[in-house]
Amino acid sequence: MAVRAGTDADRGELDGMPYAAVIVISCAVGLTFSVSPMFFSTIPVFLKPLVGEFGWGRTQVVAGLSIGTLAVALSAPFFGRLIDRFGPRRLILVSTVLLSIAIALMGAIPDSYAAYLAGAAVIGFTGTGTNTFVYLAVLPRWFDGRLGTSLGFAMIGVGLGQAIGPIYANWLISAMGWRGAYAALGLTVLVITVSNASFILRDRPSRTEDGPRSIVVDAEGMTFAEAARCLVFWRLIAAFCLITVAITGIAAHVVPILTDRGMSPAAAAGTAGLTGVAVLVGRFATGILLDHVSASLLGIVSFLGTAAGILLLRTGLPGWPVVAAVLLCGTALGVEGDLTAYIVRRTFGMKSFGVIYGVLFGAFNLDAVIGPLLMGASFDLTGSYDPGMKALIAPALVSALLMIRVLPPRRPLMAA
Repeated sequence: MAVRAGTDADRGELDGMPYAAVIVISCAVGLTFSVSPMFFSTIPVFLKPLVGEFGWGRTQVVAGLSIGTLAVALSAPFFGRLIDRFGPRRLILVSTVLLSIAIALMGAIPDSYAAYLAGAAVIGFTGTGTNTFVYLAVLPRWFDGRLGTSLGFAMIGVGLGQAIGPIYANWLISAMGWRGAYAALGLTVLVITVSNASFILRDRPSRTEDGPRSIVVDAEGMTFAEAARCLVFWRLIAAFCLITVAITGIAAHVVPILTDRGMSPAAAAGTAGLTGVAVLVGRFATGILLDHVSASLLGIVSFLGTAAGILLLRTGLPGWPVVAAVLLCGTALGVEGDLTAYIVRRTFGMKSFGVIYGVLFGAFNLDAVIGPLLMGASFDLTGSYDPGMKALIAPALVSALLMIRVLPPRRPLMAA
């Protein structure tokens, strides 16, 4: 049975359904203030203040990112099933409230490393319902022919959040200390994202006089068991896991890498913010290109770019090599986000979209634990990040090889 592509009359396309554009904007706003920009991307800015107050090692502080990411990885399949059962919007609304509280409470942690790790785990779990795979589960219910474009526009939110998150957090820390900064971040998430999910976001197009405006029938496509028997499913897991190890290892330590080389904290935070700019541009451009260019080609080029970026950062040269390295790694992160949702929708359909996407998302988030810990251990054991950066080049190269012909250009929707 093939998954039915909607006709022009029933597709929720930007030019045929004005509210679809509002949905894309709503997803972008939600992703700007989701768990990744507001917590994971700001950990490098909080790293030195936490080390200074509690005397922990850098590996210990960055372990908070790893624990939070591990919580996301383990809970993502569960949240995926909730998406298929209840729809994304309800999940987003509940999760955003809980996430805002969890982030604010990080500012009240005592001098206890266990409390710090527990707080990071709670943030990771509650934040799973605000992550990209939940927001992007909304768009395939509204778009078909321009799915890639809609994903690109929505994923601008993650890039924007990762661009402003470190700068905003650094400003808050300067103004009110790291404890007050966490409280302010939590309040920011609460005010903006709950309003967005309550009054703007919708799971699917409503019925009209012309009939149902939803572009897919939820029952069409593969079950998770059927998808797991496909080679492409496992190739996607391997490729995205490996590139995630490389990207997150660099992203989690880019601020201390640069400050160790003499850059001021503000300048280092601003440079780290370029990751968000690259993610923004990468995700937007990828979304547009996915409707015209092979997904495999986009993955290969961007993942090879990550390897090149790490090589540039290893040189230790100031100026444009640092900027180029951050931009190359950030671009790959942006491409990865769009590719996942697009390939899942095009290959496996909507029958079990939430759980299939959730398992993939969880798998490569699980590997996001490895990169930051590897880099932290490299510094703590050798006093240098160079051995860690050297080790991250190989997974970036292998991930590019795994993307060869993972999905031919403009492949039709398929099911079992």
